[in-house]
Amino acid sequence: MLHRIRPRPLLDLARRDLPGPLDVINLIHTGRWSHYRWYALLVTPPLLAVGGRPLWMGRTETVVHGERQADKFLVVRYPSQRRFLAMTLNPYYLAINLLRESGVRRFEASFTHAMHTAPQLRSARTLVAVHLRGADDDAIDAVRALTEPVAGPCVYATRAVASLGFLEPPAPTDPHPLSFPQIALFAPPRDAALPLQALAELAPRLEEHVDACVVQVYRQEPASVYRPSLRGGEDEHAAPPAARPDVPGADPVTVP
Repeated sequence: MLHRIRPRPLLDLARRDLPGPLDVINLIHTGRWSHYRWYALLVTPPLLAVGGRPLWMGRTETVVHGERQADKFLVVRYPSQRRFLAMTLNPYYLAINLLRESGVRRFEASFTHAMHTAPQLRSARTLVAVHLRGADDDAIDAVRALTEPVAGPCVYATRAVASLGFLEPPAPTDPHPLSFPQIALFAPPRDAALPLQALAELAPRLEEHVDACVVQVYRQEPASVYRPSLRGGEDEHAAPPAARPDVPGADPVTVP
């Protein structure tokens, strides 16, 4: 990683006046998950040292509409992009980053600025995520108005404000910019069945307000999933098997 850092884009990112806090949305397609679990453990001390903290961590349960965005979905909050860079541009991080690179197959991540964060986000066990492209503030308001009656209250909404594109040449495991720069998360009632059919029928209406959208369901995971296993080898969280419930137009994946 060190020899691929481009100084000019890195300095430009560090000098930008980005109002904090900033959230890094992580969309991870997993590789050797046992390696990523070691990375997650070892990155925790420097993450906390710079004032960062995870807001929500989970896995894809169902893809209702559009292309699958990730196996794992994480929202991590930092005080600023400079604090993030302070964490990543040091010899310790450069060493453990090798574990991250082998732990993922493909990776999207961007700095985002949250327009809305509800206290219920951290405790939400299930999130209906609407990934958006080409959405201005009015469009996001329209998406919220259409989705909340079906999926529950919006607990989080964010938009990308900067990429992490200071590595050259880019590798699949580098943090590529989010394909869908705006995201809105909705928390359905805990004891209610997910309205997959209604969500599938809702997606074309959402796309009347944006260039494109993907609707996915994420399931919250405990911190233990992101810690090394004493059993050794790969584990059940490495590569989720495909499953296809009867949702028209869906490409769902269910993880046990």
